[in-house]
Amino acid sequence: MNLRSRLMVLVALAVVMFLTTGCQGSDKHQATPAESWLTPSAGAGQLDWQTASFSLPMDQYAMSMRDVQLVDAAHTVLFLRCANGHDELDSEELENVRQTMNEPMFASERWMFGHWDAPFISATGDQRVTDSVPLGPRPVDHSILSKCVNEDQTVLTMQTVAPTYGLMALADAEFMPLVGYWWEGVSLAEADPRYLELNKQRNTCTQSHGYAIYFPDNDNIGWLSYQDGWTPEQQLRAKLVEANCSDDMRFTQQLIDMVATYQMATIAQHQAELVAMKQNLDERVARAKAILADLGLL
Repeated sequence: MNLRSRLMVLVALAVVMFLTTGCQGSDKHQATPAESWLTPSAGAGQLDWQTASFSLPMDQYAMSMRDVQLVDAAHTVLFLRCANGHDELDSEELENVRQTMNEPMFASERWMFGHWDAPFISATGDQRVTDSVPLGPRPVDHSILSKCVNEDQTVLTMQTVAPTYGLMALADAEFMPLVGYWWEGVSLAEADPRYLELNKQRNTCTQSHGYAIYFPDNDNIGWLSYQDGWTPEQQLRAKLVEANCSDDMRFTQQLIDMVATYQMATIAQHQAELVAMKQNLDERVARAKAILADLGLL
């Protein structure tokens, strides 16, 4: 079973639900006054060139990567207990949990704004995260599995919340504002004329190397166009071209500074709410640690 797949609900859906109910002003197409664009604070967003990852101010109110590993592992324990109908886990199940809590750290949605950090891509080939080794075939009662996934509150209330890693479960409605606030900064930055100019400059660079650009959303934001039939080697060369264009003009640093600046403004408006959500998430992480400690895994 791929346990992580149950956790990774499309964040975009959560954002749409939040924006349509509680944060209408964050729609990037609604922001028009020139004075509404904030001056980016240099270095407000952090890049890690060793892992091709980034961090933003709103991340301090979500789970850290280590928190994600521990909560994911505890979720696995609770799901297996629910599915098995008893608390004991066999050796194979315990090994699956151990692998989950020690999976390699995976980065933020590193290519969210296009490719960058060409040295990282050259060294790793644009590596992806691998999930834990799945459990082998076992007899299952699908009605029980459905109950465990959709109804069991011990399972549903032990899930990961980390927008920067693309993790958010729709069952966690209380944390939906956090996801909305995180993406609000992205939405505002992408509507900022300075970003549109950066995007245009990078696209011009990419096109100068013979690659096409496409505009999927009619918002003047263009992306590298991947062609059907490209081999993995051709895809990698295209990614390196885009990454070198990004790096040469400091595209990613400039953009995440914009996102971070808008996020800081949102934090200032909603700090008490965000602090309360973080306290609840910390309590969840503490419960996860207790579950794993009882199994001798911590």
